[in-house]
Amino acid sequence: MFVSQTRINTANYYLGSSNLQTFGERVFKLKLPYGAWLIVTAVIIYLLMLLPIVQYILLALAWQGVLVTAWVAIAVTHIVLDKGKRQEHGMIPDKRYAAFNNSGLIAWVIATVIGVLMLQLGSIDPALAGVGGTWGPIATAVSAAAIYAILFNSTGGKTALLAEK
Repeated sequence: MFVSQTRINTANYYLGSSNLQTFGERVFKLKLPYGAWLIVTAVIIYLLMLLPIVQYILLALAWQGVLVTAWVAIAVTHIVLDKGKRQEHGMIPDKRYAAFNNSGLIAWVIATVIGVLMLQLGSIDPALAGVGGTWGPIATAVSAAAIYAILFNSTGGKTALLAEK
């Protein structure tokens, strides 16, 4: 395992310094020896290693989870509410659909904002981090489904499928 990881990291290091050299020569018109670009690459890598990258990735994944949770809740709600009313098969061309469904987009944005705000409760008060982490996805799903159901019923079940001309 050590040998394979060393080989992969060496290849990545070489590729990174080669790309940085090409970038520097094209954009900044700097003609430096390869060793200088190697040192610049090493400094950049070291500085990046000092950053809490894993924390940023975890936060991005949590936000992505909220986005996906809201979307899935809306999709499931649509399937339940529209069951048996209109059969939209896969052979309908894309040009027969509007760019987006107003009800779905509104519900998705509002539910996503609710979920992200709940996830960020921990940054307001660390004691609330567990509350936001536990209840944020649940509030996202419930609010997305409820808002979409209200909007779906208030528009008479209008979907993004355009009427035939």
